[in-house]
Amino acid sequence: MKHIMNLKWCAFTGALMLLFVAATFEHHSVVQDPPGVHTRWWDGTTEMKEIFYPSGKIKSRTTYGEDGSTILTRKEWSPNGLITAELTRRDDGKVYRKEYMPDGKRTLKESLWEPDMMYFLASREYYPNGQLALEETMTEDGTAMTLMRSYDEQGRVTLERRVLDNADQIANQFDDGHIVRREIMKANGDSVSEVFFDGTDVVSIRQTQIRLDGTVITESFNKQGQQLYRRENNAGKGTTSVSRFTNGVMVLRQTLQEADLQTIEQFDPVSGKATRTLSLDTEQNVTSVKLFRADGTVARVKQFKNGVVVHQTDYDSAGQETADKNGGEPETIDRSLFDMIARPKEE
Repeated sequence: MKHIMNLKWCAFTGALMLLFVAATFEHHSVVQDPPGVHTRWWDGTTEMKEIFYPSGKIKSRTTYGEDGSTILTRKEWSPNGLITAELTRRDDGKVYRKEYMPDGKRTLKESLWEPDMMYFLASREYYPNGQLALEETMTEDGTAMTLMRSYDEQGRVTLERRVLDNADQIANQFDDGHIVRREIMKANGDSVSEVFFDGTDVVSIRQTQIRLDGTVITESFNKQGQQLYRRENNAGKGTTSVSRFTNGVMVLRQTLQEADLQTIEQFDPVSGKATRTLSLDTEQNVTSVKLFRADGTVARVKQFKNGVVVHQTDYDSAGQETADKNGGEPETIDRSLFDMIARPKEE
């Protein structure tokens, strides 16, 4: 008896399934999909949508996920039937989009988008010859660029912008494959601009701006990379220092308050240590001269009045006074030291 009941139950269940299938097909025979729309038979969600030009040629075809709204693929065509773009959703949910040139064969642009397609994560653009023209990479949240490079039609980089892990931003400009300029914007707001000698990676001029106090530093170099010149200006304090170098070693520095020359410092051209410092009044007259030993310690200080030494104090290497007297040994002052140091012309 139990066996007979099981057979009856199976027969009943099978009949219900056949009835459900028949009802479903009956429903689709009465309720048709809109033109260009293909829905799934089991739940009516959109499976594919097609759009056509007035000529009857297909304009786009889009397929959707099981929810009927998530785009899985899309292809787009021109009025003459050539493909213009296509996209595909990857397994990780991100969307890859590819755009074609008018011939429908060569790639114009390809890009990677986040799942909702609100912003792109990376993109590439191409020249008609197939050479890469531009590439960009964004952060995962799409809010900032981490890398951008542009190229000429021969494949040489013309511009590169990069954001480092420490948030510094660097932009390099190239000409004929050689770097010509670099801009650095540091995370703390400081900035550095560098100009290079033609055809080399050697810096010719560098300018640094310090955000904290507004100081601007300008430096010049020769083709061997040796420093020739440095100017440091703090507009807020009204101070400026200008330095001249020989073989990369500072030999002379002038310090100004507003437009008035205040001190002139001389340095040994080999060791770079101070040898003499001249202090001036507002009339550009020497008021004192400080002389240094080879180890950098002060050896003697002379006080001047009307160009004559009126007082002299000597010191030992420990800084102790050893002699103090009125008058003193004469000091020769080269007035060319008072000529403002000019930035050398580019070689």
